[in-house]
This record gives sequence, C-alpha cells and structure tokens, in this order.
Amino acid sequence: MTGSALSEIRYKAYPEYQDSGVEWVGEIPSDWSMWKLAHAFNEIGSGTTPPTDNENWFKGDIPWVTTGELREKVITDTKKKLSDITLKPTFRMVI
Repeated sequence: MTGSALSEIRYKAYPEYQDSGVEWVGEIPSDWSMWKLAHAFNEIGSGTTPPTDNENWFKGDIPWVTTGELREKVITDTKKKLSDITLKPTFRMVI
C-alpha cells in the first residue's frame, strides 16, 4: 500500500477547510480554531513536573507537556505520561 493510500485510511477528510492564518500550519478544518497556549493559561513555566522518585506517578496515559516540548511547532505526543493519582497532589489544569 502506498503512503498516500495509507494516509487516506488513517485520516478522513473534513467537509470544509479554512486558512489557519499561520503559514506553516496551512489549512485547518473550518470548525477548528487556533490560539496560542499563552492565551489559554495564566502561567506556563518550568519546575512543575511531579517528582520522579515515585515511578507510579508516570505509569498512566495522561499526556504531560514539558516546557521543552512547547518549543516544538506541533505537539502530537508527549514523552511523559501521568497516572490519575498524580494529578491530585499536583493540582494542574487538565485540557
């Protein structure tokens, strides 16, 4: 199966698209909106990663975006994944 045929299977087309307003992003589905992370959060910073001494905190499936990953143009996955029990003591905003 060719690469283009495979992408047709993996990604269904949306009925309508619009210009994202960002050159490197291109067109996005018409019912999507784009915004900077800084417009959605009061504070984005470092030093909030839960302590790594408890490995059970990192055995979940909740993506944890690090400030290093924020430098990427697009985040499709994260290196760290948190468990449900991790969010309670850290009290972080979940989106």
